[in-house]
Amino acid sequence: MQKIEFIKQIETIVERLKSQEIVNIFQGGFNQPQNAYDYSKLNPILFVSKSQFDQIMLDPTLSKVLNLISGNAIYNEVIMSKLPHVFRSAQAFHILLDPNGANFYTFHKGLIDTLNVAKNLLSNEIIDNDYLKNLDSGVILFTVKIETEGLETQKYVKIFTLLSELVNTLEKAFKLEESESEIILLDSGSDTNIGLKTKVELAKAIFEIFKEIWDFITSFNFYRAQQKNNALIDSLSIRKQILQSVKDGILTEEEGKEYIYTIKTRTDNLIGLKVLPRELIFKDKSIDSNYILDEYKIHMLDSKKENGK
Repeated sequence: MQKIEFIKQIETIVERLKSQEIVNIFQGGFNQPQNAYDYSKLNPILFVSKSQFDQIMLDPTLSKVLNLISGNAIYNEVIMSKLPHVFRSAQAFHILLDPNGANFYTFHKGLIDTLNVAKNLLSNEIIDNDYLKNLDSGVILFTVKIETEGLETQKYVKIFTLLSELVNTLEKAFKLEESESEIILLDSGSDTNIGLKTKVELAKAIFEIFKEIWDFITSFNFYRAQQKNNALIDSLSIRKQILQSVKDGILTEEEGKEYIYTIKTRTDNLIGLKVLPRELIFKDKSIDSNYILDEYKIHMLDSKKENGK
């Protein structure tokens, strides 16, 4: 499993199960163990947490994590029905002497501790930042959807080459000084995450190109008609910027055509290899990104056959 995925999954579970709120209430009583404390504050959260647990168990990815950490045993309906009677005004030791109450606390405390350890040992600034903060640092985080256990070396080489060509073409289009982009994160697991570091304006431009194409693809679900492909090319903001540069005399007409073609084909090829900015893949859970990427790949293969390539 990827480091990013593990951290995000634990983070999601902790948030949805209200683990921090639950532990805070317990610790409020533990801080004054000699006094009776109103542990019934936990009861309203119990029902919210149980409801979220049931929903999480419908998610194949998150449920796998909860099964590994005995979530079913903690949220067993019989046990959950007993907890409101356990959580009452009492001294801390009375709560901890009840195995169901003690297990409920240690489960949520363990989740929080696991998240903290994972963040400290496995995380870094790129993983912690949201995508906008990364873009402001010239970093764009891509996810490569992988169908098998790993990805062939040649595919990694191709992906890195396409990313490099995309960056270099945008540098020329924007008349920026050429520089080497860097791969600053490579996190492999069921999928692979690639962190690309380049100039801020280039990172933002690349993200916008992918976003516009992805929005177009998902709007049409998938497309094969040539007129739709042309409509996509015509709608790209980068195309309009380049055509304006040609009009202003900054770029020649030949340069403009070359750059538009290279940017579109390199982006197409990357999406065909199931490479997308991570934010786009996970921002809308109602979209089956794997299905759409498969259809897009078929579209690309059909287009190449039609063009005799």
